[in-house]
Amino acid sequence: MSKRNRMLAAGALVAWALVFLIEQPWRGDAHARTEAAVRSLFPDFARQREGIRHVEIRAGGSSTVLDWRNDRWWVLDKEHPADLRKLVQVVDMIGRLDTRDEVAAAPESHTLYGVAGGEGTRITLSDSEGAIVADLIVGSLRKQDVTTGQNPVLEFYLRRADRSAVHLSGDAISPSADSIDWCETRFLAAVAPEEVEWVRREDFDGGESWRVERVPADQAEVFGSTWKITEPAPERAAWDFAGDSLVYTLLDLQASDVAGRAGDPAEDAALYGFPTDRFHVSARGNVLRFELGKVAREGHRWMRVEGLPYLYTLRDFDISQLRQPVADMLPEAGPR
Repeated sequence: MSKRNRMLAAGALVAWALVFLIEQPWRGDAHARTEAAVRSLFPDFARQREGIRHVEIRAGGSSTVLDWRNDRWWVLDKEHPADLRKLVQVVDMIGRLDTRDEVAAAPESHTLYGVAGGEGTRITLSDSEGAIVADLIVGSLRKQDVTTGQNPVLEFYLRRADRSAVHLSGDAISPSADSIDWCETRFLAAVAPEEVEWVRREDFDGGESWRVERVPADQAEVFGSTWKITEPAPERAAWDFAGDSLVYTLLDLQASDVAGRAGDPAEDAALYGFPTDRFHVSARGNVLRFELGKVAREGHRWMRVEGLPYLYTLRDFDISQLRQPVADMLPEAGPR
């Protein structure tokens, strides 16, 4: 081989060696290397999540503390059972977060992404000994272009509170720090519409008491309706939509606030004006009873639920949907 060819061959070997070192094929392709570098944002979370006993959520000037006591979760400042589905959603979200999309590493960038101390929504989970299981700051929502007609993908910037790296995640959510949002006050949330058998209203102010019953399936065609009014007599068909709208209002019913612990029933009746109305809702053979009282504040009335040791408020809008007069539930009334 000539000297020139030997020099060319040596040059080629050097070039191939450089490519080999740069590409590192033994580590797989670029996608495989990225996947290999991805780690859970909280690597021990799957092992530690069952030990979580305390959750604190802070945003702006608001904060909510959830505590595990007596075999259930409680909203601490309301002394009220917590909405377990919302808590599971937050815990599952933290378990899914990973290090895939790191957008910044310097602390100077934290304010830009809304994840500096005191900014964003901070979620702190700890165990029964007070040891931190996860401490997360969910910051700004990445701007979305909604003019293209495509469904926007919500992505939040976030970081571990004990680290500087900022990540972007489509799995992140920013939960409310308002304690009322964490109270389980959807009294019929687990009931399906078709499971509601009848609804009764006792009106102590205006004489509009009634009872609406679902017509048995084998009688619906003969009766000409899926709902009937059985009180006041005589029995008659109710407008289908009137019965259905009443059921959906009840299933969506949610207190606007948990005002505190109930006291002596007679004393509460005198203080809060119970009852102006009493509602009975039968579903699955069980009956939920709740009462309305006088105005608590503008747009809200007092409410109490039989068997629960709390005083609630309910929005006037929801109350107006429940207080249907008999005349409006008759087929000849038609749409309002």
